[in-house]
Amino acid sequence: MDDYIPKPIDKNQMMSTIKAHLLPLSSSVKENSAPKPEATTISTGKADLLKYQQLDIKEALERIGGDMDILISILDNFDTYNSNFVNKVSSMVENNELKEAGDLAHNLKGSAANLSATALSKAALRLERSCRENQKENASAALNGVGVKLDLLKEEIASLNKDLS
Repeated sequence: MDDYIPKPIDKNQMMSTIKAHLLPLSSSVKENSAPKPEATTISTGKADLLKYQQLDIKEALERIGGDMDILISILDNFDTYNSNFVNKVSSMVENNELKEAGDLAHNLKGSAANLSATALSKAALRLERSCRENQKENASAALNGVGVKLDLLKEEIASLNKDLS
């Protein structure tokens, strides 16, 4: 078995890739013996999905199977986990720890992409590239952009939580 699932994760592509590797292993099992999954229904409650500019909520919901409660939990965890990102990376950049700062930017880029926070993902990519290319001044400027996008995303997560309560 040798394959990959690219980020951001697409639920259908992931399931297709997994299925392609499991089918040879389950050739003795009847193909129709497993129950078929129910159709995914995306319920957004009171939230107006179009008002959010930092998050593509519809895309994020499709990626995780349509469960708004799970999405909210993931977003809240993302927000908490990255609450000190700018301070941490700023210190790394000041101390010329650009490889480590680039690694954190890479992680943020992938996480943001998986949450359909495209603007943040792009800002994190700029930071990652600046760090990888040892461009300290560009990294500092890119970090400011990441900070702005993180703040905007934090506001949208709070707004989404309020809209759904």
